[in-house]
Amino acid sequence: MTELVTKEHFETLTKRYSKNSISTHTQNESNLVPLSNSEKHFLREDQKELLEYAVNREWQTSKFKMRHFVGDAQITPYAKLKQFIVEAREREEAIASMEFEKRKQEVELKILKRKIEQEQDELQKELHQIELEKKERGQSLGIKRIEDLYKERQQFLELIDEFNNSPEGRLPDGTLLLECLSDPVKEEILERELWTARLAKQAAMEIATAGRIGSGNLDAIAMLEKNHQAEVLFLATDYGTRLESAMGFLRNEAAGQLNLTYKDRDVKLTEILSFTAHEKNYNNLLAHEKVKE
Repeated sequence: MTELVTKEHFETLTKRYSKNSISTHTQNESNLVPLSNSEKHFLREDQKELLEYAVNREWQTSKFKMRHFVGDAQITPYAKLKQFIVEAREREEAIASMEFEKRKQEVELKILKRKIEQEQDELQKELHQIELEKKERGQSLGIKRIEDLYKERQQFLELIDEFNNSPEGRLPDGTLLLECLSDPVKEEILERELWTARLAKQAAMEIATAGRIGSGNLDAIAMLEKNHQAEVLFLATDYGTRLESAMGFLRNEAAGQLNLTYKDRDVKLTEILSFTAHEKNYNNLLAHEKVKE
């Protein structure tokens, strides 16, 4: 097998990048993915170590991304819960598939090793050895992906627990939202609420950006009953009007801030458009940073 990343290298990487807030991995060195042998002779040692780190670091989806850009991207609490469950199921199915693939690879490796032992032709034996190393590397990558999937699955399960224990997790009458998923009547009500909100929001976004509702959303709204159509259109108009009003207010506020901040100053456009994260006041993200004296 090709040489694995050494424990010493990994300790060096951990020390080097921990100060830069790069997460250290908890992999056992026996599971480390070997670095390829291609054109590494011209690299510095620290560059080789960086590549080793990049190959072996855990890259699973962060819980922050799951919470805000998977869960909070949904329109209603019901939709959020459903999405968390769907994501957990997808990880479970991927884990099962990859576990079977892992077992298959283990058998293929045994067959290849036996071929190498029995092969009399040296060139053919060399080809078998190359194929063995390729499969061993693929197996190492597969093991890492499985570990990432296990962690992602666990994170989604934790998010479901957090959701169930939050105010979002219950209906006004105290019923756990999770229990409603097995009640066809309640789920139908929640689906109606979801599609009312979703179509209204999509229509409102089009009103705010294009000034009218697009044909796709109009066609979807037209499929609803007349009373339901009126409800969606009212919500869309209400939301779009309030959004436009809020944007107008914020534009005026921003213009006022710029006028006060840059009055009688020779300011470059790049300075006006500069948004440096560590200098911003996170309690008021809409307030433009002031030019330092």
